[in-house]
Amino acid sequence: MQGWHTTFLGMRGLPRDISDFEMKAFFTFDGAERDAINARRGDSHKLGLALHIGFLRMSGRLLGAFRVIPVALWRHLGNELGIAAPEVASLRAMYERGRTLFDHQQVACTGNLSMFSR
Repeated sequence: MQGWHTTFLGMRGLPRDISDFEMKAFFTFDGAERDAINARRGDSHKLGLALHIGFLRMSGRLLGAFRVIPVALWRHLGNELGIAAPEVASLRAMYERGRTLFDHQQVACTGNLSMFSR
């Protein structure tokens, strides 16, 4: 782990002023991660899972549903995945089904991305 990364360990929420460097470092995905993300139905579920994977990578924690996500991060995730991103949203607003938050947290935490790429 690099020294600058330790700044984010244990954080409960995203910094409001997340930099381009930080977004690229934590919220850019490899092939297996992309496959798992793209296997989700609906753009909001793809964005949600991508956000959880990146936040876990960034902080070592799961992200709660009530956090408002910086617009710049939504745009970055949308560009990463090639989908339209919301201008302003919390995770809770993104999910129609309460169980989806738990499912995304569980997959991000266990790293069991294969269960979503089938």
